[in-house]
Amino acid sequence: LQFTWRDASFYYAGTNCYYLSYFSADPARRGSIDDLLDLCLGRGFNVIRAWAFNDGGSNIDGYPNEWAYQDTPTSLYNETALRGLDYAVDHAGRRGLKLILTFTNNWDDYGGMQWYVDASPSAAVHDEFYSDLQCKEWFKARMQTIITRVNTYNGIAYKDDPAIFAWELASEPRCWDDSGSEQLVFRTWADEMSTFIKSLDPNHLVTTGVEGFYNCVWGCSDWIYDGATGTDFIADHALPNIDFCTMHLWPDHWNLSDAAAMVFLQRHLDDAANVIRKPIVLEEFGVSGDEGTAALQEWTDAVFASASTNGAAPGWHVWMIEADGSGHDDGYSLTLPDDQQTIDLLTIQAQAINGLTAPDADVNVDGVVNVLDMIAIRNDLGATPGSDGYIRADVNRDGWINILDMIVVRNAFGTTWP
Repeated sequence: LQFTWRDASFYYAGTNCYYLSYFSADPARRGSIDDLLDLCLGRGFNVIRAWAFNDGGSNIDGYPNEWAYQDTPTSLYNETALRGLDYAVDHAGRRGLKLILTFTNNWDDYGGMQWYVDASPSAAVHDEFYSDLQCKEWFKARMQTIITRVNTYNGIAYKDDPAIFAWELASEPRCWDDSGSEQLVFRTWADEMSTFIKSLDPNHLVTTGVEGFYNCVWGCSDWIYDGATGTDFIADHALPNIDFCTMHLWPDHWNLSDAAAMVFLQRHLDDAANVIRKPIVLEEFGVSGDEGTAALQEWTDAVFASASTNGAAPGWHVWMIEADGSGHDDGYSLTLPDDQQTIDLLTIQAQAINGLTAPDADVNVDGVVNVLDMIAIRNDLGATPGSDGYIRADVNRDGWINILDMIVVRNAFGTTWP
């Protein structure tokens, strides 16, 4: 049920920064993105969720239209905008950070599903995005453009780039016209699109981006459980080409009490582990005001408890750590120095869950760095990682297994984890 990186279980803390590629498209703003990436690296927010879309002209934050990927689904791609995405992927990768890249939005912000519907001659309403042949063709073309693109900064195709952690179909997809998922509209679409992604890129993870609403599994007494949004947390994540589950937690927006929010979270952790049998990421969560800091701790504690007991939850993404000068504040933004206390708390929580990941110098993953790790490296001397060997033996990640890796291990003798 855990993610694996370099032959060991991988646990992480992360943030959202949807405009990562937008600011990166503007040389005058790239410094703020570099600062944000450095902040994430320094505080242990190792995976960032960002939009791989920005379409249709104006947007809610007033960002320049020249940062849009396309004006319409039939327009030529804006190379300046795509090079912004290149910059974000490359510079995250240089720092050892990873990205979850989302292909579209349920909501109208920055394009979204309605942008495709409005352009299609055969679609009229939002939910036809999932079934309209023209919308699906355009959406597949967008995904293929991103997945097969070669990064102009490093020459690596996105489908081959280890800086990309996962592809996400959409942010918070809903299908209101298929209440109860009776017509399987969203599930059929998610199956088709995830299969298409895997045909282009079998190496990266794929997920849905859903908020985690149920379909009467727990009774139908509340809209987050009664199937009204046309999604089904359990069935949708059981699809063969969906690799892990997602859930969001917005008690302020959903009118949930603290207790009800915790029940919602814990049910997902339990169902991912015991029913779906796939990892689950709490990929959007936030509270407004300083009084919500206790809730953030409670939720991240729950994810840590799952991770530390071999449960299904290997990571979380807070909404959201902001770049300087973003011009964005939805009431949940976290900036320094204004939100120092909350960011400091999340840093402590990040360090805790990151600490569950074995350090690279623990080559044999036995919980301690000692001479046995030196022996493991010796047995693979001269090998290239991934050939016949043990990928963790390339401790310094320079592409070879040699004496330099032994030196790194020697310097880390006595290190234990977690």
